[in-house]
Amino acid sequence: MKRFGGFTGVTSIVALFILQSQTVYGGTSFLNGRYNATTDVSDCANIMKDVKGIRHAETKVEAIYIYQEGKNSIRPNSDEKRTLSSLSKNAMNEMAREPEFNKFLHALAFNPLTGEASGQPYASAAYADLFVMEKINNEEFAIAAEASVVLNLWMYTIHKLREATGDCMSDSLNDIHAQTRALDEAVAFYVGLTGAKDTAEGDYSLYSVAQRAAKLTLQEASTNKMFINSANKIQQLIIYPSDTSDSKETCLSVRREVNNMVTQMTIPLLKKFITHFSMDDPKRLKLYALAFLPLIEGCNEVDFAELFADFFITDNDKNALEVMGKLQDAYECLGISCDDVGMSDTYPCVDKNQKTQIVGYEPSYDVRESLKIDLDTLQIKLYLENKAINDDAYEVVKDLYMFGRNSKRGDGTYEKIHHLATSKHRARYPYFENYTVYFRNTFKEWFTEYAEDQLDEKAEHYAEAIIMRALNKEEEFENASNRQVTRMVHKTVQFMIMHMYILEKLYSAVEYCQQPDIELGVQTWDEIWAFYVGSIEGSVISGKHLQGQSMYTLSNKRCERFSACDGKGINSKINDQLLTIFKSTRDQFANNACDIIETTIQNEIEPRLLATSIQGALTYAIKNENLGTLETTGDISAGYLYGMSTLPLVEKANANSASVIEKNLNFWLPDSPDPDGAKAVFDAYRNALNLMNVDCELIGSESIDGFGDLCRSYDTDAINPGNDADGDTDADGDIDGVTDGDADSNTDIDTDTDVDGATDGDDEDHDGDTDGDANVDTDGVTDGDVDDGENVDADGVTDFDTDGDEDSEIGEGDSTVLADGLFVTSTNVLDRAMIARDVKEMFDAIRAGDTEAAKDVYRNGKYSEMVSEDGTLTGNFRSLKKLSLNALTKMQGDPAFNIFRYGLSEGKSIDAFMERPIEQYADTFIEKAFGEMEEKDTLPAEAVVVLNIWMYTVHKLYNAVQQCKDSEDSTNSIISIDEAAAFYIGSLQKTGNPDSGYMLYNFAEDTGEHFGQDGTGQVWANTKILKLLNKAKSELSYSKACSNKSDTASELLYIYDEILPQMTIPLMQNLVRYMYVDDKKRVALYALAVVPMIAGCDTGTFSYLKEALIENEYNRNSFEYILRALQNSYSCLKITCGDIGPYIQSLVPECSDQEILEPIAGYTPITDVREELKIDIDILQMRILMTYNATDAAKDLYMYGGNSKKHEDEFWTLQRLATSNKREEVPQYELYRSYFDDDENYADTTIMDVLDWKESSRFNKASLEQRTEAVVKTLQYQVMYMYTLRELYDAVHDCESTEPNRHAGMAEGWDRAVAFFVGSMEGKDAGGSLVNDGQLLYALAKERCYQFNTCNGPVDAYANTKIIDLMTAAKIDIEKSQCSMLGSKVEAIKPLLSIGMIQSVFLYAKKNSLLPTGSKDGDLASGDVLYTSIAPIIHEANRNAADIIKRNMDFQVNLKNSPIPDGPDEIFQAMTDTMSAMSVKQGLDCKDIGRGVSCATVSLLHSAASGMMHVSTIVLISLLGVVTLLAC
Repeated sequence: MKRFGGFTGVTSIVALFILQSQTVYGGTSFLNGRYNATTDVSDCANIMKDVKGIRHAETKVEAIYIYQEGKNSIRPNSDEKRTLSSLSKNAMNEMAREPEFNKFLHALAFNPLTGEASGQPYASAAYADLFVMEKINNEEFAIAAEASVVLNLWMYTIHKLREATGDCMSDSLNDIHAQTRALDEAVAFYVGLTGAKDTAEGDYSLYSVAQRAAKLTLQEASTNKMFINSANKIQQLIIYPSDTSDSKETCLSVRREVNNMVTQMTIPLLKKFITHFSMDDPKRLKLYALAFLPLIEGCNEVDFAELFADFFITDNDKNALEVMGKLQDAYECLGISCDDVGMSDTYPCVDKNQKTQIVGYEPSYDVRESLKIDLDTLQIKLYLENKAINDDAYEVVKDLYMFGRNSKRGDGTYEKIHHLATSKHRARYPYFENYTVYFRNTFKEWFTEYAEDQLDEKAEHYAEAIIMRALNKEEEFENASNRQVTRMVHKTVQFMIMHMYILEKLYSAVEYCQQPDIELGVQTWDEIWAFYVGSIEGSVISGKHLQGQSMYTLSNKRCERFSACDGKGINSKINDQLLTIFKSTRDQFANNACDIIETTIQNEIEPRLLATSIQGALTYAIKNENLGTLETTGDISAGYLYGMSTLPLVEKANANSASVIEKNLNFWLPDSPDPDGAKAVFDAYRNALNLMNVDCELIGSESIDGFGDLCRSYDTDAINPGNDADGDTDADGDIDGVTDGDADSNTDIDTDTDVDGATDGDDEDHDGDTDGDANVDTDGVTDGDVDDGENVDADGVTDFDTDGDEDSEIGEGDSTVLADGLFVTSTNVLDRAMIARDVKEMFDAIRAGDTEAAKDVYRNGKYSEMVSEDGTLTGNFRSLKKLSLNALTKMQGDPAFNIFRYGLSEGKSIDAFMERPIEQYADTFIEKAFGEMEEKDTLPAEAVVVLNIWMYTVHKLYNAVQQCKDSEDSTNSIISIDEAAAFYIGSLQKTGNPDSGYMLYNFAEDTGEHFGQDGTGQVWANTKILKLLNKAKSELSYSKACSNKSDTASELLYIYDEILPQMTIPLMQNLVRYMYVDDKKRVALYALAVVPMIAGCDTGTFSYLKEALIENEYNRNSFEYILRALQNSYSCLKITCGDIGPYIQSLVPECSDQEILEPIAGYTPITDVREELKIDIDILQMRILMTYNATDAAKDLYMYGGNSKKHEDEFWTLQRLATSNKREEVPQYELYRSYFDDDENYADTTIMDVLDWKESSRFNKASLEQRTEAVVKTLQYQVMYMYTLRELYDAVHDCESTEPNRHAGMAEGWDRAVAFFVGSMEGKDAGGSLVNDGQLLYALAKERCYQFNTCNGPVDAYANTKIIDLMTAAKIDIEKSQCSMLGSKVEAIKPLLSIGMIQSVFLYAKKNSLLPTGSKDGDLASGDVLYTSIAPIIHEANRNAADIIKRNMDFQVNLKNSPIPDGPDEIFQAMTDTMSAMSVKQGLDCKDIGRGVSCATVSLLHSAASGMMHVSTIVLISLLGVVTLLAC
């Protein structure tokens, strides 16, 4: 008969009857029958009355009595009172084997970073009692009552739930009565006697706490609902187990349900903590910090330590963002979601999704649960350390090892370390048998009790055997210290088990590939990376530095000792390499390249995994060398485990080496460790490596702590024991041969301090062992030196160049090595790089409170000393201040600088910023920051970097372009590139040291860390910038690089255009960052640093941002709107959402870039024309550059482009559009060429004549404003008009072509026509930009429609609407290759394109007629260009009318005489006379020019012109008159 709970057969039926009877007749009912207890537990529920009694106590004596003596909860069948105090005081006796209690016990009793007793507040098993009594003694009765619920009752309720679970380890049957009673009591303690009134009045029960945390009274909180549902489910599992499950399966099902209940019980504590944190309620905040924070230690020790210190130890102000970030990092570990906690505008929360990166690897499958196996490892370590104060701690370890707790499988069960350690599939690893044989022989005395046929199976479970024997302290582990057992078990789990399991999964992936089951293969591949990295490391490529519990973390911990770290010294090279290997190999599954995958595993992955183990063995060979017998340090265990993890393969390669390693790393306390010394272990590994398929370079290519390089033979002189009086190896007893001042008699390699705060270098388990390693700076000076980063040559003299002025020539002398070789200049620019020391001194002075010293360095300079031409020091210093003060003189021709000027003045006559010259905006901001700075606020120093240094570096980059154009000698260009590198990197930057540098390079590195971009050793922006700088250096290295025949100048310009957006990335990142944290001063700084650039590419967005961030103080309530505006500007700044990334693991999520086929003013393209759209940015920037007379820069932009990419390394250029011979496809082109005296490039001629100041130009006497309008409007209306037509006709010709490739291209041409007609600034919505900031024909029609009554709705013109409708309809023609219909639409579009230009002739005829003789107004040039743009059409229709209009609109005529000498009426009449002919020849409809105006307005035109009305009225009325004329 099926076994039932604690009974079998007929007995079970009797038991069931009894339980059911109790439920009906004797049990307690809760929540109106929502839960019916099988027993009477009203005594437990009555404890809620004690809570109320404490809250309403009138005296301290009364409260203490109720708390300690009890009043209402009387145990059944006795007079004994249950007390709230006893729930905590008896915790160690009752809960010693329960996980939650052990978590709190460890978190409060130990320093999480050392594993030592902490002495911190509430460091007691009875922590709850301590807190409650503290509050009662302070007569804070309400808080004391609440604390007794969320501390005492919370833990005791969980205790009862654990009792209800039963013993899942035991094969004996559980007591069903005890289980159901415990469950009933848990519900009673949780719910109490809760009613609606009690919930509203106070937190008297956990149920009430949950209700109030959810701010619900009339409906049940989800936490409470789930708790009751789970309780009923458990009751059913205990009383009515499944017919197919045995008692162990039932027990595990109950356990899983209890785990879910514990998670739900945690949520209200977290909510309350956040609420009181937000409300700044320190008293209750401390309560909920104690109730919740200890749970975080089991997720991340470092985060917990920092949070606990914030709320219990220090009184420092808390950074709300950082606190919430740490809390949210723990949600996944605790099983909590953002929805569980509730969303907040103040603290946005985003749950991790299946695509969340794993230190830079984006999985294809959801492996979030696999990641969490490292939480089991961490919690095993914490429980092991509890042994010092909890005799039953090892039983908690065994339970977690056997049954798991954190990593859920798909079926709802937990992944178990036990399963990983004993999996039969490990045999898929080809060399697993070597492990089985080795451990069977080595541990044969362990298996004497087993029969011969069982030995192989037991030997296969070698790791589990080590764990259980250590926990049980059997044989050689009998005298092991708690530290040694802790390290033994922890290292076995962390490395030995995980190493083999990863190998198993690797070969499983190969097997799935071969089946083939590609999906399962890729999923397994993702899982492998998850197991290798773990959850604690996070998504950032470099992980959370040394905080994890995985093999990934171990590799990072080893790399510094073995000189095997990446450039920043954070990530190991092995981890960087494995990340690359895993990413690339995953793609091979799709190709079914199983052989390649297997070869990669064997030759690339296996050796790197093994290298980490060898590094561990060598590390502890060194550490343990001088230990004596019966030492208690855990290092002996660690050395043993790492050695054992490698020995099966060492023995296979070299049996003698294996014997030496086994002898010296064995765990046998009666003998001293390393009897033959560390040298013997090094030699043994050295002799075996080649046959183990492990490249010695993977382990470390430099001498390791004086024991030589594994890649070279052993250096007998590496260690010189010496004859010190203390009998040790050198003056302070160390073996490193360097006296480091510790003056002890111990061997400690160095005094390096780990993250645990202890001087132990490699104390990866934070067990407090002192065991450091050599910490020598990159300058070769041991810690403690005053290393200032000075670059001193072998002669001992600091190099300076012979530059006597900031921009004077420097000879091609010695090069300068920046950042230990990060960039090597071709010339000596060290004096430039030395300005980094000025920046450093500013930071140091401000932090020291010496603001005046910081000001002095800023204003006068200190370290960047200039030299005369003969190389002698002048005593004059560059100053950071002058980089801004002299900006106008040095940068007046620079594109970026002029865009800033334009932005800050918005193209108007405003020439002041904060009442000082706009050109000195950087210095203005910094001096203001000094004047308003708070104590030790480094804002002025930061501003120096992102304003002064940033713009000066950009200036030097552009200088290189101009110097290459101006001279065939490339020397000056080379110097400018070197100077740019010097200013960007600085003299203090150390490769691999993120805390040095102070310049833009380091600024980008530091910023990137907040946006998840620091994991590859260098942020992406820096990598690209250095690559581009080297490319520039390479371009200039060729003979005659800057000759007229070379294209070097254009290549340098391209490099400049590529570097500028990369330099913008950290500015934008910091603007987003400080907006989010609401640091208004830094928002102002970074807004000033980045927003003016947007004026050069999106004027509408810029105007909004300038008002929100520069003209006014930032308002955090507008964060979402401003962020969206900034993100909309990314494309025009040539950066992407991926370049910026998410802020701190998606507190501000990464945005989405513009969709490939995003609409263009309502037209949805067929192809990707996002780059073509940006041609309007070139035109806007041409206007800006011409406005500031930066003619050379304007010419560069015209000729070479800069915003609209055609290919990867080529831009669309306006000159290309103006001179394209493909315009011949346009029938109208011949008309234009003929009109302009057979000048094929008529528009280009006009533009270049103006840019080159040619006498032949009709604008040679023009003002700057007129020259600007001449160039810009020629581009807008002559160049873009003809090239738009060219693309339209080209699409028709492609359609008609029989050549397949060309036929397929018609959609591209059609979409390009739309792009060149509309432009990027109009946006995606029909009608375009609301602020009409467009630059092309589309914008012109919109602007004129208001004046000519030709608007279609509030924002668009009828002509535009027709064009977009025709363009859209034509997509069907393209799809179906209906070429004639496509051609018909082109003919319909052509006249509509000219509407705005025709209207403009009327407009400027009237406006210019009001201007005086010799006017410098730009409208004179505008009128000329607008008429010229349609003159060939008018000339063809009516030559006499054309002559009249030309005579009146011609710039030269208007400059010498009164503008419009015949008067505007003559032009109006001439245009009217022409319209009918143009209607026939061009298909124009006069109604499209102007609509619906009474003829009475004609008379108004003349009275307005006589000066009786304001100019704006004159223009409006005159245009109304024009409309009337044309309508006739």
